[in-house]
Amino acid sequence: MAAGVVTFHSPLSLLRGWTARTGVPLREALVTGYTADLVFLERHFVALSRGLGARVTVLTDAGQAVHDPVDVRHAGLAYQHGHAQCAGVFHPKLVVLVGDDDVWAAIGSGNPTLAGWGHNDELWLVVRARRGAGPAALGDLGAWLGDLPDVVAMPSWIADTVRYIGEAVTPDEPDGSLPDLRIAGNLRHSLVSVLPNGPTDTLAISAPFFDAHAAAVREIVARLVPAELTIALQPTMAQYDGAALGAATATVPTIGLRLLAEDRMRHGKLVEWSVDGARSAMVGSANPSAAAMLATTMAGGNCELVVVCPVETTLVPDTETVSITRIQGIDTTPAFRGQPAGPSLVVVGARKLADRVVVELSTTATGPVSVQMSPDATPGSWKLVHVLERAGADVVSVVEFAIPDPLGRAVRAVTGDPAALTVSAVVFLTDTARCAARDDSTPRVSRDYPPNELFTDPLLASRFERDLEQLITDLAGHQLPDSTTTGTRTSNEGQDDRYGAWVRDTETLLGPSLASWVFPGLWRVSMSDGEAEWSIGSTREFEAEPVEEADAAAEELGGVEVDRTDIHPVPEAHHSRWRRLAGRLSRAVHGKPSPLALRAAVAKLFVNLLAGGVWEDREEWRDQLADVLAVLPPSEAEHQAYPGHALEVVVALCALGTALLTQDTILNGTSARDRVTTVAWEHTRAVIPFADAAVVADYLGTADAPNGRMVGTAEFQALVEFTTDAEDDPTAVLRRRFAEQGIPALRRDGVWMVDGEFRNPRRAAATAANVAGSPCAVLARNATKATAILRAGDRIAIAESVGRQWRVYQMGPASTPVTMFGGDEGLPPTRDRHPLHPVPRPVVDLAKRVGCDPAQLAIALAPRSATEAALGSRDTLGSRSYR
Repeated sequence: MAAGVVTFHSPLSLLRGWTARTGVPLREALVTGYTADLVFLERHFVALSRGLGARVTVLTDAGQAVHDPVDVRHAGLAYQHGHAQCAGVFHPKLVVLVGDDDVWAAIGSGNPTLAGWGHNDELWLVVRARRGAGPAALGDLGAWLGDLPDVVAMPSWIADTVRYIGEAVTPDEPDGSLPDLRIAGNLRHSLVSVLPNGPTDTLAISAPFFDAHAAAVREIVARLVPAELTIALQPTMAQYDGAALGAATATVPTIGLRLLAEDRMRHGKLVEWSVDGARSAMVGSANPSAAAMLATTMAGGNCELVVVCPVETTLVPDTETVSITRIQGIDTTPAFRGQPAGPSLVVVGARKLADRVVVELSTTATGPVSVQMSPDATPGSWKLVHVLERAGADVVSVVEFAIPDPLGRAVRAVTGDPAALTVSAVVFLTDTARCAARDDSTPRVSRDYPPNELFTDPLLASRFERDLEQLITDLAGHQLPDSTTTGTRTSNEGQDDRYGAWVRDTETLLGPSLASWVFPGLWRVSMSDGEAEWSIGSTREFEAEPVEEADAAAEELGGVEVDRTDIHPVPEAHHSRWRRLAGRLSRAVHGKPSPLALRAAVAKLFVNLLAGGVWEDREEWRDQLADVLAVLPPSEAEHQAYPGHALEVVVALCALGTALLTQDTILNGTSARDRVTTVAWEHTRAVIPFADAAVVADYLGTADAPNGRMVGTAEFQALVEFTTDAEDDPTAVLRRRFAEQGIPALRRDGVWMVDGEFRNPRRAAATAANVAGSPCAVLARNATKATAILRAGDRIAIAESVGRQWRVYQMGPASTPVTMFGGDEGLPPTRDRHPLHPVPRPVVDLAKRVGCDPAQLAIALAPRSATEAALGSRDTLGSRSYR
């Protein structure tokens, strides 16, 4: 077992020590305190912890924030923050780091603020142990964490997390290390009862706050019965009543006073004693006050946490000892102001679920409580979202309501008359799934790739290329993160977190910046022997912490700010690299099963690169994009597993990619480009009717880049409408093709009718039959002539109003209606000729395969006088007439 040593430690040095060990993931990071500066934590603690993969939980006293809520950027998105409420103040200063194999804990006096973790002179004890086999003291800590939510009100999801961490830090079986180390709280037992019974040789008490009547000092002295007492305090910065201290310590034979320097706040809390040369100390959050040392949390006292341990040398600063009488006439304790007017109102937390918002609050108000939300907590931006008519007294009320539009991040509650409002402290809407620990078993990109850098930095693009190809390889055969059972489910994550779980999994897979670009609207000292170890000392090192370290880690935050300009230009010098990369990614996602998010990312890359003119005048992008579109539509399982927002993006990308392919092509056309477009449309046609142009609005318009390709809004909507029609009307594709070729074709009772001023109806009918394909029936007419064609398989029949007979042909492999009948010469010879009436058997068979009435078709070819006699004027059509 490593020996205890006095060193300088704080939670930041603890975290940096963890970071210094290469490849050691962090799963949980818990921070508790009285006052909190979330802006400071985001910069110096949350970023590094999230970069290591941890779920970060911050629990502080309600209403004791030193930050401005406007400046808080990542609460609820990258880490959980909640308020704790008890009758006294929530005062424990604790940081717990839990990994796969290690548990590290820091217990001390510093609040999670710049002053508490940096500037002040604090006392911290750090315990390091192997997970599952540490000292018994970690069992004490685990028990305290497990009991904490039963005594102190806090958000239910944070309560689950605290209990989970309590279980994680508890050794399966204590290993016997550090037998004299104890960790204790005052939830159900007073802290003074933790101290030994005297007599003792020496006693030293140092703190920044002494209660006005020195009641705790009196009890400590009575319990330890010291022969010699030292009081250490700062003469003007500490709070104390000199006369009360003198009276409380009057029974001690020898009393000395050490006046500490006031260059900084001496915020450490210390009770230290010695017996026969053996020295021990109690350090932690508890000041020598009645609320901290004498009362229990259950009985209305503070909530405190301390450590009792042996120390080799005194922790009392070595300054001149003077007489206690020096402070007899000094009283720096503030005047008692009484209880604040109005009811208490505390919002302990707010949580976003898939379909609703949950707010947990406590109040003594008897009237209605209004819940308000704001996008950023700025004055004037608060909007009423719900009214709780009556809250339960002395209990946490759970308020649930539908997700408002717009949804704000900041949440507060208000009660009382307009002239005397009570306003709660601000909390931030928490997405517990997004804040969850990273699942390292899932393949992922190795770093974050901000699109505004990715498309302009060739080195980053090269790394991205290798990264994405490796990701696709790693995903082959891996359970894809698209099922409802995916990911690491932590203690407080359930089915209500499906949307958040998807966001977390997608950000894990692609990195937060790329995920936010693909899916817009998303919410960014090594132990060598493995034995337990502890150390204790004051905080000194923070001032030298390099700012760059926090800046570099900030990109790991789950809630990072990303560039919201969706289109990212690509410098011309990088075009060839991106063309090559796009082709490789297309082949990769087309050839191997990939998660929907990854397929969408590749599709979005193509859309961006086309807008940037990366392919210039080349055409290979068509086959590559078509391969991506072939696998992009969600499967049935993905439809069930993915939230609606994600599916909207994917569906819109399907439509946008298909619309790009339809430019300069014809659906069901005969060219190679036409065939590529047609195949791609067949893959995406089932989802295109559900596409929303607003989802991809940034890519609808005219490209600014030379050779850039984009789709206009009208073009996008036309594809959606056409595909919607095609779902109900199988002829929609042919109608589109006729329109693209300028052929005024209408379909009636299975026959394509082409009326126009063309000179040669035969050529018009042949062209229409060419477009319609097999099987089809076409009737082309001008003012004086008409031609009918029936086509099915390799058989084709033609009849004209002039010749008045059916001619039936066998089509050769290279023959088309246009090659056979489109010229100015006469009809090809055939022996298979028949009069119009009665309709011959070969024509009846063809008409049956086509699905039309050959008799009506023959009537349409009769001389005008006969037709008018049978059906009336040429423009008046009966229910079965093709006229």
